Amino acid sequence: MPEMSTLSSKSKVPMLPSQGVSYAKWGRWVDAFSSCLTLKGLHLFAALDSTMPVEFPEVEDEDESEDEEAKDVKPSTELLNVLTLQYKVANKYEFAAKSAEAYALLYEAATHNVQIQRVMKKHKGNFPLAFAGVSHYVTGNLKTAAREIRKELLAEIRKCADARAVREVITFVDANNDDLKLLGTDDELKDNDLFEELMDVLKRVPSLNNVYHLARMPDTQIGEWESLTVYLVDIIAQDSTPTRTPRTTALSLLTTVVEADVAGEADVADVTDVEDVVAVAATTAAVVARRT
Repeated sequence: MPEMSTLSSKSKVPMLPSQGVSYAKWGRWVDAFSSCLTLKGLHLFAALDSTMPVEFPEVEDEDESEDEEAKDVKPSTELLNVLTLQYKVANKYEFAAKSAEAYALLYEAATHNVQIQRVMKKHKGNFPLAFAGVSHYVTGNLKTAAREIRKELLAEIRKCADARAVREVITFVDANNDDLKLLGTDDELKDNDLFEELMDVLKRVPSLNNVYHLARMPDTQIGEWESLTVYLVDIIAQDSTPTRTPRTTALSLLTTVVEADVAGEADVADVTDVEDVVAVAATTAAVVARRT
């Protein structure tokens, strides 16, 4: 989760990092900042995309807009209705005030990032343009970066060679694929593609080959990514549970010797190895001395 501002006790603005704003972090921050705008009553800007209004529309009178200009009247009228009826913004002055308020929140979010604040100042007070500038600065070649993440995820799946690696890659892929979805570039891996990639791995890993055949059965209940991964994590976790006999400790040996002595057994060597008894003899003597 993005860090929250501590400039005031009432402020709950998600903060941008001082540097190294990765694409995944940017996606999570945008989601958090959108919620922040909504909570602050700035719903008209909460979309944070191309549908966000840039200015208050000015609709001309019907007798002044004819023919070619008439095509622009309907969209402007619809936007006007959304602003006035849905968001309660009556005129361009109220719109400007809302924009300045949202700009102030964005500036606060960039408190630790001087470079982003410089980008914003090119459109001081105009939140839609300032946010567009910041978004362009942070994301840059977003599409290329998203494709690189996609390639990395596929490579991580394909190099799995054992059950433990499969379990680890499932968590890795789920987390990073969620980040890709937040970027909004449609480059995230679809569940069907992930399923087939994982099936290729199961087919060549001997200890999981039976799962491969089970998932291919017509009436299988693990025939898609989510159910298959849940099943795999569960069985791999069970198989990796330690099964060796607990190591004998000095304390356990001491307890055995004392219990044997209390029970009056003459030959304690039958209970434990002679060497073990000798190893704890001094400790046993000390315990008996304290009791007497």
